[in-house]
Amino acid sequence: MSTFTDFGDELLVPLSNDGTLSPLPSSTSQSQTQQRPSCYYCLLLKEYTTDQQDDQSTTTTTTNTNTSTPQSSFTLKIIQTNANDMQSINIKSFILSKSLKNMIYKTGSIGTIEEPEATNLMDSRVSLTAGGGKSITSCYYTLIEIQQPIKDTDIDTDVDTDNTKFDDSKKSSGSIDITNSNNNSPIVNFEDLDFSININDNQSLIADMESCGNIIQEYCLCLCYEYPDTEPNRLEAFHLELRYFCHDIGFMLKGANQEELDTVLTSWYSICINYMPRAIDLFNDQFMYILHASLKGSRFEITANKSVGKDIINFLKTISILNPSVTMVSNNGTSDDTTINTYLLEPEIGGELGNKLLVKIVVGGSGEINVNYTMSNGFCKRWCKKFLDNRTDSLSMRNLSEEIKLKVIQELNLFRRMVDSSKNNNYLLYKCYLFLLANDNCDILLDLLKKDNDDPATDDILNVLSNSLA
Repeated sequence: MSTFTDFGDELLVPLSNDGTLSPLPSSTSQSQTQQRPSCYYCLLLKEYTTDQQDDQSTTTTTTNTNTSTPQSSFTLKIIQTNANDMQSINIKSFILSKSLKNMIYKTGSIGTIEEPEATNLMDSRVSLTAGGGKSITSCYYTLIEIQQPIKDTDIDTDVDTDNTKFDDSKKSSGSIDITNSNNNSPIVNFEDLDFSININDNQSLIADMESCGNIIQEYCLCLCYEYPDTEPNRLEAFHLELRYFCHDIGFMLKGANQEELDTVLTSWYSICINYMPRAIDLFNDQFMYILHASLKGSRFEITANKSVGKDIINFLKTISILNPSVTMVSNNGTSDDTTINTYLLEPEIGGELGNKLLVKIVVGGSGEINVNYTMSNGFCKRWCKKFLDNRTDSLSMRNLSEEIKLKVIQELNLFRRMVDSSKNNNYLLYKCYLFLLANDNCDILLDLLKKDNDDPATDDILNVLSNSLA
């Protein structure tokens, strides 16, 4: 006998005897399969309540097993999504299972959403692609916390606002009498507050918190991507880009432009994964100069519209060894994509030598690009050809970016050890010279070691090697 689970939004899902989701009727599954997109998203809100109801145990979780006192629970509510009904059910069930286990983190995680088991031949088409292979649904899910300001209407105006009193006798027994002051914060004197109190055992404190409204709203964002089982999972390689994207979504949730939010969320795959082919097409034959400047840890000044500038910033952060920080230098105060903005990328670790060099990238309205940097070497030219040969495959280019950074870091560590060993040995110093002479990336290795060094003896050796190679 099947039971029904209430997931909110007036949608009932049948449950089998073992508690798993049962598939919808075959006619519904077939019609939804034909309209299923390959990429979609679902934004959910966790609404916390305190009651004694037990009829929603499948969609809420309690923090106290004592039924005689109010219990804290939450309900998942879909705020925005472009998924169909079947996909929304699967996502909601997946997020619910992770929430009950406290396995949704702000840093984000990669998971796989399992399809309900098919009971007949018609239902089995749900998990098949157009080519007849099995389809896998991979997702990136994360927790986004938005702090909402306390409104004046949320505070009880009948409470005395002249004083803030704490009764010591009540504090020792596990309850605190909190009254409001003239400001918007319900708690003023933090030194007198006992943080060791168990919130589940202090009902008066819970009531005071509820009277202040929901200070922090918790959103669960799930970005889904369907791909055949014969292809690799692309989300695993772009975990960092997805994390930055969800961080930006947190700022957009504070605004009131829901149309822009839906447009950005709908284009999440293009923004987070397909930016590399667009950047390579934009750089074209000037890519070897940009790659050389990026590996050296140079500063970049980017002048472009919003979408193009974001693609360039994401690409430079991907191929940079020194993690750059991004700041907006100038804008016109509008969110129009045609507006030209200026961004500045600076490496987090860099000496005075690196900070002097500023590479300017200017992208015109018609797509032309101008770069005031024309230095390169054999190493960058070889890797530039590899990027251009794989310019249509974002996953291959993402792997190439990790390979080139790993190659440079390995050679830099080897060169660092050779320099340390040559401080008191002229023969080893000559070996360092031969190593750089045979390496087509010697200028980048010298620059990186100069920036990441504070030993005067090492500086002298690097100066000798630079003069010998000049």
